[in-house]
Amino acid sequence: MERAIRRSIPFDQSELLERRRRWREFWRRFSRNRLAVVGLILVSLMFFTGIFAPWLAPYSYTEQNLDAVEQMPSLAHPLGTDELGRDQLSRIIWGARTAVIVAPSATFVGVALGLLMGALAGYFGGLVEAVIMRLAD
Repeated sequence: MERAIRRSIPFDQSELLERRRRWREFWRRFSRNRLAVVGLILVSLMFFTGIFAPWLAPYSYTEQNLDAVEQMPSLAHPLGTDELGRDQLSRIIWGARTAVIVAPSATFVGVALGLLMGALAGYFGGLVEAVIMRLAD
């Protein structure tokens, strides 16, 4: 039965080849733009750091060491410590984790509100549309 279904659906390979060609063209153009590549690397590094923060951070971000208050950078603390003896590198790594959570959440909320407001403006029109337009401006 499965073979009969597979044979009855025509498969157009030209569409698949066209899609692959477009991706290759996109990556070729993208890789030529150095600024875009650097941006992609930095954003990827930030997401990687945020996701794997528990395994990358050498210390807990809340751990206080009053014997190591405001130390200069050293092998033990590559970026030094703050006024409570907390490791700065660990705090930066854990801060990336917060950014990885907040950025997609804020984007989702913005898209949801924009979609709702746009739908309301489109459905009701007239005065409602004008008010929503002015609020958006």
